[in-house]
Amino acid sequence: MLVEADEGDELARIVDQFAENENRAGLTAGERVGVVEQLTAFGSAPPK
Repeated sequence: MLVEADEGDELARIVDQFAENENRAGLTAGERVGVVEQLTAFGSAPPK
């Protein structure tokens, strides 16, 4: 069975994951770039 995620759900997942990882251990500059690239793909601004 193929289940498609709602774009809003995927965006929320990315933002939540970013916040959790940043607070837990900090992200490298490269990992932050990856987050921005993913958010840009959904037409969203990166978290500040």
